[in-house]
Amino acid sequence: MRDSFFDFLETFGAWMFELLTWIFGKMPRRVRYPMISFLGAVFGLLAWNMRRALEENLEVLFEMDRTEMRPTTQAIFRNFALTLGDFFLPEGLVVHVPARNKLETLRKEHPGVLLLTFHMGHWELGARTMRQWGWPVTAVYQPYRNKKFKQSIESRRAAGVNFVPVGGNAANGVRAALRRGDVVAMLGDHPFGEDGAEVNLFGHKIIWPKGPVVLAMKEKCPIVVAVVVRTGVGEYTAHIEEPIFAQSRTKDEVQRLVQEVADKFGKFLPQYSSQWYRFRPFEFV
Repeated sequence: MRDSFFDFLETFGAWMFELLTWIFGKMPRRVRYPMISFLGAVFGLLAWNMRRALEENLEVLFEMDRTEMRPTTQAIFRNFALTLGDFFLPEGLVVHVPARNKLETLRKEHPGVLLLTFHMGHWELGARTMRQWGWPVTAVYQPYRNKKFKQSIESRRAAGVNFVPVGGNAANGVRAALRRGDVVAMLGDHPFGEDGAEVNLFGHKIIWPKGPVVLAMKEKCPIVVAVVVRTGVGEYTAHIEEPIFAQSRTKDEVQRLVQEVADKFGKFLPQYSSQWYRFRPFEFV
């Protein structure tokens, strides 16, 4: 009975997204954005579970008290709503990629590239942009359980991208994509069905995913850490870090690489904390 009730709520939510998308699609951005931002602030007040997880992460990592974090959490929910708006209505978005040449050179030198991003900015936009360049792209994603939500989201994902759902065959799908020369995009800040590894982030020990690193190591492909963050109305910029290469295939090397990925995330976090949409608490050790 409980599952049926929550499934009903998710279906209702999906239909609300469809209705709001239709309404906002009739508006110019200068009108649409303030309204979406306001709805994000309201949602942040109502979604106490998500807000509590967000506050827990901010409290530990940035040592904020509740008063200090209030404007940050409000900005995060406003920005999250704007990102959702741009996902559902992507027409006319501009994406600046200053380091595109770096990626192109890397692709020429290596048949497959693993691109790790985080729940920060507009993570779906990277795969869409690379596909628009004509690159072969595979993206790993967590499928929605609710049928209507699944249809609403998946129907708006980038055409031409090969999407691989998290699950039993995901690792094989990623290996196959890397071997045929795809850029494989994955979210690298949440363990999906794996134990993860202990890393140090801002002086705190947390559990960080190691699965993507192990896959890259086995396939001998470079790991690129990148985020796509909003920099203006309808404008985004992709920030791309220098590639990471495995030097061996030992457990110590896995640990080193996982820590390096976490360090690169830590470099972005203070600058773009208001676009960090992790609504699940980290597993602190």
